[in-house]
Amino acid sequence: MRIRAVPTPVDQIWPHWLPTEADEFEFAADLEFPSLLSIRANLGGLTFETFEVVQVTFNGEIDGDVFNVQPLSGKHTRDAMPVVQRMTLEAAIDKVPFTVLLPKVRSEFGGCDVNYEPPRGKRPEGLGIHYHGGDSNRFWFHLRAELDPEMQDRLEFEEIEFSGRRFQLSDPEIDGALSILVFQQDGTWVEIVSDFARNDLLNLAASFKPVARNQ
Repeated sequence: MRIRAVPTPVDQIWPHWLPTEADEFEFAADLEFPSLLSIRANLGGLTFETFEVVQVTFNGEIDGDVFNVQPLSGKHTRDAMPVVQRMTLEAAIDKVPFTVLLPKVRSEFGGCDVNYEPPRGKRPEGLGIHYHGGDSNRFWFHLRAELDPEMQDRLEFEEIEFSGRRFQLSDPEIDGALSILVFQQDGTWVEIVSDFARNDLLNLAASFKPVARNQ
């Protein structure tokens, strides 16, 4: 199915996903296997940016040889590094070189899952922490010694001063959508992802405190 979309005068396009300068978009989607196959961004009737799936097979058989990797001449293979390693909070605190920070937990939150994220490419090592609980609000965050450069390049942020501190907020300003709040505290960068309202998100960020290492 082809879908045409145009911006409305009173709203702004969230620039994380679509070019802001376009005056018309065309999407192609497969509805049986819910998949977005292409995005075309137009301006004045001309396409200036395209994202397109060039090959896809649904419910197809995968040849096992695809997974047999032969190293190039002079190169060697090594065991794959896990994308994440689930561990206890205590083990995570001892593993990472930076200060671990946690927020003041709200009443609807339950326990949390903690995942160690080894360095991968340009992305520095970090911890991903996801809290359970709440009927609708979603809330997780990453802790790193350095900012994730890919996220900084991909998103647009505004500077906000709150409680005497400075935060960077990437907010789509759409009800129910996820915002990203970034700040530094005690030498650790915190990247919060949540659908909380702006003030709730800032109050939550201001509640982060360092956790003591095990003795």
